[in-house]
Amino acid sequence: MRLSHLLAALGRPVWLHHLVSFQEISKTTAAFVRPISLATKLPYFVIPPPTFGAFSYQDIFNCKYISNVPVSTASMSTNTRSTRAGTKRTLITDDKDRPPTPTTKKTKKSTNKKSSTKVNDNSSTTSDRPWYTVFTKGDEQYTDYMKNEWGFEKRGDEAMFEKLSLEGAQAGLSWLTILRKRDAYKTTFFNFDVDKVAAMTPQDVQDILATPKSVDTRNVVVKHRGKIEAVIHNAKCIQQMRQEAKDNVKKRLDWSDNFHGVFDEYLWGFVDNKPIVNGYWDGKNLSDCPSTSHESEAMSKALRKKGFKFVGATTCYSMMQAIGMVIDHPVDSPEYIEALKRLEQRPMGYQMRRDEKNSDP
Repeated sequence: MRLSHLLAALGRPVWLHHLVSFQEISKTTAAFVRPISLATKLPYFVIPPPTFGAFSYQDIFNCKYISNVPVSTASMSTNTRSTRAGTKRTLITDDKDRPPTPTTKKTKKSTNKKSSTKVNDNSSTTSDRPWYTVFTKGDEQYTDYMKNEWGFEKRGDEAMFEKLSLEGAQAGLSWLTILRKRDAYKTTFFNFDVDKVAAMTPQDVQDILATPKSVDTRNVVVKHRGKIEAVIHNAKCIQQMRQEAKDNVKKRLDWSDNFHGVFDEYLWGFVDNKPIVNGYWDGKNLSDCPSTSHESEAMSKALRKKGFKFVGATTCYSMMQAIGMVIDHPVDSPEYIEALKRLEQRPMGYQMRRDEKNSDP
């Protein structure tokens, strides 16, 4: 059946040649004509999906293009919009009077792109700030730590012992929490003097746990018995390592005048006494920053074998980052470039790692 026969059979015709051509209808298998009754009970016809040319479904329901069909808004569904009841519509005969074209709609999308570009502009503005401000969030103490300490090389048994203890205390907590309590840890554990900490007794642990709640939390270490006892226990493990070194001098590394301590040598030995520069993290996603490595896993396993506690692979890697054993600043960031300048002047050199999946430099 021809379309004209179909329209004539269904009743009052509607002029569709300004909506879609008969040729388009015939070529589109999904297009068909369907009567819809309004208050007048007179059928008019719309074209279901897909839409064609410059009109939309909403325009069809608005009856903007229907000729000589009285419309009552009272009888229209909530999805339809119209002007006053009884208004007669006329066919569009001039191109300039046609509804917005898809090009105009794309302009609307371009507005969204403009707004997204604005966000990117803001982000590019913040990119002038150090990359770590994303998580330091303007905290002065945290920012100063990241700027002047994190990633800088540290040597000596006490420095290693402090970092390992603080990183172990962080387990399950934020680093900012531990950083704010850092002075309390230094006071409680005698500036991490290995021998003095190893001499602490169970009563000392109990006294720490019994600190009144009225005391400022910054002046009290984390009240976790296991973590407190682990610091004392690890100090005794370091003492044992020192004793073993004295009994067998051959196990000591030949650092001549640059000897930093038994525990220091042992930990730095996992990177062959050369800091590792990770040259593959772009800093776009913090989640992509390494949290472990083959070296940290080996260190964790070795320390546990020696009896150390709270020394998981992640804890060891955090310590390696903090003491400059690993450089994890985003590639080409000012901090990254500055770290390379420092390392280029280092007598014993450093290692460059280009692939996170490969532990070989």
